[in-house]
Amino acid sequence: MAAVSKGTAHVYGISGTVSNITVQSYTVSRSFELDDKVAGEHGRTITHRVDGRTNEISIEGVLQSSSFSLAIGDRLQFTGNEITFDGLVTRIEDRGQAKGFSLISITAQSFEDITYS
Repeated sequence: MAAVSKGTAHVYGISGTVSNITVQSYTVSRSFELDDKVAGEHGRTITHRVDGRTNEISIEGVLQSSSFSLAIGDRLQFTGNEITFDGLVTRIEDRGQAKGFSLISITAQSFEDITYS
């Protein structure tokens, strides 16, 4: 029996960066780039310095394998539930394909004092 197409059920993209991806989940991590501690003579922390806020996002999704064109170093903009992210892609994982679809994981970072354009 031939497949019958009656339209598109679901298409979701990442701000035009990756079209035709269905985002299944995303994780946003916030941390300090510099995180130094100094211990005193009794081994307890007596000084703690933090500086340089960084954000990292990991996006998990499914897309048609033929439509993927994102590369490491590309700019990634993402808007989710009450978050907005703008940074550079640092890692891409392709977990294989089945029936023309691939499982993709995209990781990107942004730093506090850098404006991406």
